This record gives sequence, C-alpha cells and structure tokens, in this order.
Amino acid sequence: MITTSINQNGGNILPLAIPKLTTYTHHAHLVSILGTHEPAVQWIYDNYINIYINKDLISNSWADFYFPMPYEIRPQECCKWLTVQKIQREFCLKNYSSFLDFCKQTIAEKWYIHVMLDYYHIQGAKEFKERHRIHDALIYGYNLEQEKIYAKDFIITRKYDPFTIPFDCINAAFDDCSQATNQDFSKGCVYLYKIDENCIYDLSIEGIIKSMHTYLEAVPLEYWTIYNCGNRDNIAFGHDIYKPLIAYLEAKPESFEIALFYLLYDHKRIMNQRWQFLSKQYEIDEAYLHSLKEIEIKAEIMMNLVVKYALSGNERILIKTVEQLKRIEEEEYATLSSILSSFHV
Repeated sequence: MITTSINQNGGNILPLAIPKLTTYTHHAHLVSILGTHEPAVQWIYDNYINIYINKDLISNSWADFYFPMPYEIRPQECCKWLTVQKIQREFCLKNYSSFLDFCKQTIAEKWYIHVMLDYYHIQGAKEFKERHRIHDALIYGYNLEQEKIYAKDFIITRKYDPFTIPFDCINAAFDDCSQATNQDFSKGCVYLYKIDENCIYDLSIEGIIKSMHTYLEAVPLEYWTIYNCGNRDNIAFGHDIYKPLIAYLEAKPESFEIALFYLLYDHKRIMNQRWQFLSKQYEIDEAYLHSLKEIEIKAEIMMNLVVKYALSGNERILIKTVEQLKRIEEEEYATLSSILSSFHV
C-alpha cells in the first residue's frame, strides 16, 4: 500500500509505502521511500543480506544490517536510487526564516526530510512536556489549512506509524534538540532524500549469491577486515548472530533490548521476500520457498516469545525462546546451504 502524493493549495504530501523492514528508523525511512518506485525495490533485495552483532550484548546491545562503513555512513548514502543531501542543522536556520519554512519549501520541491526532533514538544509522545529526548523522524508532508506537519517514527505508538505535528510546535521540536541528553546519531545533520527515477540499476544474482555465502559462512565483513580491524574480535557476523542472542537471553539482563530480536525477524522476512522475488526470474525448488516461509513464521513466533518474556520474566518462556532460536538457526543453515548449492555463479 502506498500513500498518494497530494499537491494542492492546502498542502503537499509525498508518497510512502509500507516498509519491508522496521527494526530501526534509518532502514524504515529508506525502504518506505524506495517502495513507492517499483524498480527501486530490487535494490532492497540486492542488499539487506549480511548482518553483524556485538558479541557482548550486555555491554553494548547493538546489531544491524551491514552496509559499507557502518559506523560512518548511513545506508541511504549507499543507495543508487536516492539523491541525498546532507546538511548541517544550522543551514536550515541561517537560510530560512524558520524550520517550518524550510519544511514547506523543501517538501514542495519533493524532498523527504530525515531529521532529529525533540519529542518534548510533540503531543502524543510519552516524553511530551516531561523530558527532552531526540529521535529521527521522517517528515513527508504538510497541510496549510490544518496547520500541521506529517511525519513517521516509532516514538508515538512504538510502531512505525504516521503522526502529525502542529505548525506552532515544529520549530521548538527542531530548535531544542541540543537540550536532549541522548545521543544524536545524525551528528547534527539533516538528510534530504529524493528518488532518482533516471537511475540505471541491474539486480545482481551473482552478488546476492556471494553475499549469501558470506552470511552463511559467517565471514568477517570487509569493513572489519580492512578499515576497522581493532574491534573485529568483538563482532559476530552473519549466521553466527544466534550465539550472542542466546547468550544475551541466558544472561537475563535487567534492561532488555527487544530490537535485537526484531532485527533477526526482519532479516528472515526480507530473506523470504527476496527468494520469492527471485523465483519469478530463476527456477527455484518450491520446497525451498516453503522452508523459507516456515523460517519466517518461526522467527515471528520467536519475536512474540521475546516480547512475552520481556514483560513477564517467566523462566519457561525464556527456555522456549532459546529453543526456538536454535531451531531457526539449524533450519536456516540447512535450507540456505541447499539453495546455494543449486546456484553456480
């Protein structure tokens, strides 16, 4: 489903698709935009294959999909289908009468705005008038008659949902970001995105198969073998992601990071979608497609168990979750090994 683009006297709303990935906002924003342009969707399948995770999740609970220079460059900057502008926040204030004015003019020119906002000023957030906390929202429209901005983020409902910000609140939400105590991962930048409809892009089955081998064999990824060897021993790659996740569960941390497990679920969802997409172009045994769907279903069950355990602390649910992770690990390895052996690239 894609929201329609509206350009009327009353405002301007740019189109967005339901995202194929929703673990983190930087991925959800990207694939929501790409999903509005069908040829660009193949880029999603060409990527989002390899993942990495910190081995010691108690000290640093982070895992993510792999893109080149993962600590320095966001995935959007690697996407050929996007034209990206990266500007400092000060630019918006020096060159426009206000951030609201910046939003109106930028969206009118068909640019999506990816920006950190202070949710102290956004009604509906639990932080509203309670504490200054920033998070990265995607602004994709405005309505002049109703005097509101359209945005998407997880903060309001804890799901990737749309919400609105009154015109008389958006400037403070932008201006007061410096008062927040949590980290600004955007490093003071505002990102602007626009689909490049003239992009020439060919999906590479050879690249996909090679990346899949890298994932399955848990090979250390390029960034850690060339550019950042220092912390390579602290990272698990590809199919080895299960070991730190199981260890994390068994350690029973007081502060539980559910997103780690949702990333795994997202990975299985996009894995299944990728092979369903490829089956339209290449002969793939139906049994493999059925197995991939079963793995996705098991990952969804695992995700529900994780949520239940996080809420209850029930030991029996913890044991079931670990057992489910081990089943997914074994079935995925067997299924992908069989699929990859049938391709010769």
